Amino acid sequence: MKIRLITAYLILLTSLLTVGCYHFPPPKGVTPKEETVVLVHGLFDTVASMRQMAKGLSGVGYDVRVIGYWSTRSRIREHIKDFDERIAKLDIKPELEPIHFVTHSMGGIIIRGYLMNHPNDPRFGRIVNIAPPHQGSEWA
Repeated sequence: MKIRLITAYLILLTSLLTVGCYHFPPPKGVTPKEETVVLVHGLFDTVASMRQMAKGLSGVGYDVRVIGYWSTRSRIREHIKDFDERIAKLDIKPELEPIHFVTHSMGGIIIRGYLMNHPNDPRFGRIVNIAPPHQGSEWA
């Protein structure tokens, strides 16, 4: 019983520490590309699931931001509205534009909705969606 309680506590603590926005600038010695990549995880994931990709992209010169969110606490419409504030809080400097997005699963739906609300924003570049449920899903 104690082990289950401790395991549940550690899972909760880990998830609390992995929600938010995280910055992975290019490491010293790497020529910056002067572009930003924003990573957005999917349903039931946390920013930890995007950490390896963030390190890889920053390692080749991209300024990487990872946006975490509680994927199961709100409807997709609310997540899309929240991303207005989250993108603004990233405080991406104009010299680090364009801003590209790499998403996984439900993160792709959220960014698609967000970009539909900002169709003429010149800051945004490319989008890479990994396994997005664009045709619908019972889960996402």
